[in-house]
Amino acid sequence: MRTSLIMSTLLSLSLLACSGANESMRTEAKQSPQAAAQGDWQLSASDLLDADSIALAPPTLHIEETRISGFDGCNRYMGQLQWQSDARIAITGIAASKMGCESARMAIEIAYLDALHRVTSLQVGVEHLELITDAGERWQFERARPSQSE
Repeated sequence: MRTSLIMSTLLSLSLLACSGANESMRTEAKQSPQAAAQGDWQLSASDLLDADSIALAPPTLHIEETRISGFDGCNRYMGQLQWQSDARIAITGIAASKMGCESARMAIEIAYLDALHRVTSLQVGVEHLELITDAGERWQFERARPSQSE
């Protein structure tokens, strides 16, 4: 009888633990695009920049609520993010520091900031985020990983 009680208790606890994991997975699956986009991202591909340019000085994007910031290939920038729907967005009020950089980095900055002004939609997954401009240009980001030195 005592063994049955112990086994019954263990079985109940196991089922409870499994149901908690399932609930967590359901919560992640239902996460809104606004919530999923939060955090740090690094540019991995672009219709307007080649892989060598991206590797030279990869732009970054930090999204926190309705604010964006990051590195544009040459300088730091910041701006406002307006959610118009789950996928439609507008980026406004972009400002950047004005340090001089070599011409290759300046070209990255110019292309990236120009694209940010023209972004009209955002698609996001767990590890990937894509900004799409009014001309259909795609800027693909991967979720940034903490550096190994931290």
